[in-house]
Amino acid sequence: MHARSIYVLAYRPVIYKPFPDAVKNTAARHNVSEQTCILAWLLKRNIYPLVKCRGDHIVDNFTSPAELKEKLTNDDLAEIATAEVGLKHLPEWFAKIWKFHDETGVSEDDVQMLVGMGVDESYARKCLEDAKGNIDQAMDLAFSEK
Repeated sequence: MHARSIYVLAYRPVIYKPFPDAVKNTAARHNVSEQTCILAWLLKRNIYPLVKCRGDHIVDNFTSPAELKEKLTNDDLAEIATAEVGLKHLPEWFAKIWKFHDETGVSEDDVQMLVGMGVDESYARKCLEDAKGNIDQAMDLAFSEK
């Protein structure tokens, strides 16, 4: 999207606790909150976060990340990028799809997502294998009439 000059808006990008260790470590080094660290990381990458907040958080979400983004080093950016939150931390399961959209293997997270939707585990694996790891196609297979 950036290559095509399309602005990226991240809707409610901050996960709730527990924060990944990579975020905690970077935030501690810069003496800021984990939320500030995540927002600054997004801003540094030209991704514009849209956050839901009230009260004093409005000021903190506006000023602190803008200040921190100028201080983040390439090492900080790389460390935060390693954070893996997994499905257990994402209420929006579809966000996980994008991490693996180019892979052709079967992801354990995708298997567990299908199992959580009521698909037998072995059948979930078969659908993912048949779909070459494409979760959308696997869901179509899993829920199509046999």
